[in-house]
Amino acid sequence: MERRVSVARLKPECREQYLEAHRNVPERVLARYSELGMRNCSVFLLGVDLVLVTEAENHAALDAALANDPVDREWQDFVRPMKADGDWQHMTEIYHVNLRDSK
Repeated sequence: MERRVSVARLKPECREQYLEAHRNVPERVLARYSELGMRNCSVFLLGVDLVLVTEAENHAALDAALANDPVDREWQDFVRPMKADGDWQHMTEIYHVNLRDSK
């Protein structure tokens, strides 16, 4: 399982619209993500900074599948304009320890 963290900035005037969108993510979007191997997805908000944490079997394969997926494109076309800097910027993991396995 691969974990990825990405960041973006929310347009302050779109805060409530973005929150409402994520209270009502369409089931077809969630089903499509699951079909393509995404296992977990969380979005965190601090001020106008967004943090996205996803876990997938293979993020490269997921990205390739989503690149031309009409269900994801519709969702992204809806939420992308609410972000100040366009789309998610992927972060580089510099440290990870699984404490359950460190005994």
